[in-house]
Amino acid sequence: MSEPACLHHECPRTVYYRGLCYRHYREILAARPAEPKRRAPRRPRQPLTCPACGSDFKGTYAQYTAVESGRLAYCSRTCQKSATRMADVVCSRCGTTFQRNPTRIPASGVVYCGIVCRNKSGSTRQGAVVPCEECGKERYLSPSLVGVRRFCSTKCKSASRQVECVCKRCGKVTKRKSSLATIYCSRECALAAKREEARGSLNPDGYRMISQGLGNSPKGEHRIEIEKILGRPLLPTEQVHHVNGVRHDNRTDGPLVMDERGRLRSGNLELWSHAHPRGQEIGPKLEYARGLLALYGTQEERETYMAFLEYVVNAEGAELAEDTRSV
Repeated sequence: MSEPACLHHECPRTVYYRGLCYRHYREILAARPAEPKRRAPRRPRQPLTCPACGSDFKGTYAQYTAVESGRLAYCSRTCQKSATRMADVVCSRCGTTFQRNPTRIPASGVVYCGIVCRNKSGSTRQGAVVPCEECGKERYLSPSLVGVRRFCSTKCKSASRQVECVCKRCGKVTKRKSSLATIYCSRECALAAKREEARGSLNPDGYRMISQGLGNSPKGEHRIEIEKILGRPLLPTEQVHHVNGVRHDNRTDGPLVMDERGRLRSGNLELWSHAHPRGQEIGPKLEYARGLLALYGTQEERETYMAFLEYVVNAEGAELAEDTRSV
């Protein structure tokens, strides 16, 4: 069966709407004169009276329609809430007047202003007033929650899980979660402690190296510890060895002490020297021996060497003065 054709001047196109094709239907709509918009007649707006506060106000069209249909219209949201959602009630125990939502007023009419009046009224509730384990605030709990709900709020619950942490560096006491407990109170203390401990990093040979600032080569921590004990930089002829062979174990226990075998040690560090005098003459060897006493000897040996130096300087000065007079 063939589709019906357009009725407009025997148009061969198929029918779109009311016997016309889409093209002719749109032409007829475009040629139709536009109808003027119909507006509702304006109603005289007389002042409305608020049923809550009694003041007159100029209402909206919706409010006028509501009043005509028998409903109430209020001047503000506050008046609407006070009139529809809050009601003045009297406490059944102390007689205090307070406001409450009408939906929360029981059919018996027995209401209380607070938990204190409710607990002292001798009601038949089977719960108990239990204090919060963290802040001590009392609140009423039903029988099913007694012994289960230990805290009054999530804030108190979180505070009960915190532990006291004492900063290893400054001694400040802070409270944190057990999962976040650290040995330092802040990032600043952690970085300062790391700088003070001079941990550094291990090089491929196993020595702990300490950075000496921008542009300077890192220095071994074992050499830094011996320099602190000696109070001077190490000489090119001096070396530091580890007693137990662990190259990153740089423990010290005070000043350098010489044992019965002549080894100069402090903790796990031992100071060596590979210097030796040139030639086999007695004089240079004695001078070299006195230099060793000045570097590594006891306090008495150092004082003896300083006295000898003073004597030599004075003697050479006297000889130089005699030579000058003779000339």
